[in-house]
Amino acid sequence: MDQLITTIIKRDGRATPFSVGKIELAIVKANNETHEFDFKEARRLSEIVRDILEKVVGVRKEPVTVEQVQDTVEQVLMAGGHFNTAKAYILYRAEHAKIRKVETALGVKNDLQLSINQLKVIERRYLIHNLDGKATETPGQMFRRVAHTLAGVEKTPSKKKKWAEVFYEVMTKFEFLPGGRTLNNAGTPQNQLANCFVLPVEDTMEGIFDAVKWTALVHQKGGGCIAEGSKVYTSFCGLENFEILYEKLGGKQVEKKSAENGWRINLSDKRIHTLALDETTGAFVQDRVLDIWRYELPAERIYTIKAQGGLKITTSDWHPFFVYKDDKIAEKRADEIRPGDLLVSGNPSILEQWLFPEYQHVKSEVVDEELGWLVGYILGDGSFGKASRTSAKQKIRGVRLRLFDGEKDTLTKAARIFSKFTGEHHAIYKDPRSQVHVLTTLNKKVVQFFQKLTEIDGPKSSTLHIPALLIKSPISVVCAVLAGLLDSDGHVAKLRQRVDFSTESPVLAEQISSLFSLLGLQAAVRSKKPTKDHWHLMYEVKLDGVQQLQALNQLLHPYMASEHKKSRLASHVLHMKQLSGDASPLSFELLQPYLEKAGVQTHKTEIHKKAVKVGYHHFWLHRFKWGNGISIAQMLNLLTDIMIFSYF
Repeated sequence: MDQLITTIIKRDGRATPFSVGKIELAIVKANNETHEFDFKEARRLSEIVRDILEKVVGVRKEPVTVEQVQDTVEQVLMAGGHFNTAKAYILYRAEHAKIRKVETALGVKNDLQLSINQLKVIERRYLIHNLDGKATETPGQMFRRVAHTLAGVEKTPSKKKKWAEVFYEVMTKFEFLPGGRTLNNAGTPQNQLANCFVLPVEDTMEGIFDAVKWTALVHQKGGGCIAEGSKVYTSFCGLENFEILYEKLGGKQVEKKSAENGWRINLSDKRIHTLALDETTGAFVQDRVLDIWRYELPAERIYTIKAQGGLKITTSDWHPFFVYKDDKIAEKRADEIRPGDLLVSGNPSILEQWLFPEYQHVKSEVVDEELGWLVGYILGDGSFGKASRTSAKQKIRGVRLRLFDGEKDTLTKAARIFSKFTGEHHAIYKDPRSQVHVLTTLNKKVVQFFQKLTEIDGPKSSTLHIPALLIKSPISVVCAVLAGLLDSDGHVAKLRQRVDFSTESPVLAEQISSLFSLLGLQAAVRSKKPTKDHWHLMYEVKLDGVQQLQALNQLLHPYMASEHKKSRLASHVLHMKQLSGDASPLSFELLQPYLEKAGVQTHKTEIHKKAVKVGYHHFWLHRFKWGNGISIAQMLNLLTDIMIFSYF
């Protein structure tokens, strides 16, 4: 039988060929969110949709529209009992309806099918605008502009065309994006394409003013400056001290003297990225590093900045900091920082911009979240040592890996991971003297694998550390490592709102603190003198405050194994929730200007109909506006999202 439907009417009135395959694809995409049925069922449902539409066309004698097709898909999904998939499909339609409205409001054609936030950010920051402030290009045309400009360095037209297409494809698939200055300036008279610069500061009047001049020129074209002496997070070696990074990149063997007291290593061919703060949004973005400098300063030009939570930064007097001032982010030199200034630190946007999305591999094994957790646990409560035991039945010699804990649930998880390697059962026993649970393996494959993965080649020492391979892993693996450390050498206080980690390695303590800082948590490190002569000096990393513990719980809870510590963390989070019974004294009128700047249309009816987005979360604000107030817990969460500066 001939197909009754041959065309479909789009929303703009155009007629395009009808395809039941597109209906099937839409159903499959909705089902990918719920996994309620298989591909065979998706095909059956799409054919039912087609049959219903053909009957409608046969009766009405009118062409079918996109809206009719989508309405029919919803009805068929619900009639088939696939309610979760129907909900996912409805939400998909609603999201795209919003995108079409934004597209109309911005006057920009969404030719790459971007999300609302992506379209808003690209239109505001990267598209070329005319004198009236209207965008004169689409996102796709912007990427074409960038691709053609960067491919222009090729020598032949064929190579220019080839690499322009390659670069365009990886950008539009969001597999790789250049820095903001490249997106904004490529192909325009403003030819500054780099975001990050490191400038020397010579200890002379001329050198100082040269640095001021070059800093001004860099900032004039949208760049920024960083200085030596800080711990930095890069795609080259993960989290590392700046001077160590300098040496790993060649150090004095490759550096070139570029100023009286400054030496430079050019990194334009290295493709090294870091995270930089976008002062217009308060979000962190990936930026490329083109140069790294080593320079010398006299002691009087070195400043130490101390902040809440034990944060301490030692740097040069001209090193720039971002501070929150007069409802916006402003830049201050280190010697301009004053008590009471609000420093901008890490925030949840870092999780979205994490530099390492790909899992690492060791001996063909994928280093996933479970292995990450076990590495953290071994760094805390594990040990490698020689095993030598002779009995009537057997003689055992070699290296053994031993884990011990007062709780059995952590060792149960470790034993399960061991079993994946060996296919054998690994028994946990209780030491009759210490009354702690012990898990030991002499399996050569397991021991050698975890020696390589943990980089522990003997007794633990003050150089114990999280291997770079783990830090250069997806954020979920990094959180799993921290969860393993908390399960082993961590302590969750019962009454005080505090979590601390103890280690005799200052290197490990600093790594933990720095990772927390990256994740937006304020950790303090302190040393604890031993109470007995044969004990070692210990280093403690501590987090205080219910909001910090709430954030820590969200990050680490999915990977933790200690039910006791998970329960302690949950009780602190519950305390935060109990604040919901107490009303905040702050009024809606007081927060209204800040909500407006965050994009909330407080005078529109939308605020009364649904939860509105502020920062990274949604809030119901209608009762707050009516004068009924909101709880202290809700107010704390709302203020936290406003202070992310996403819209300032």
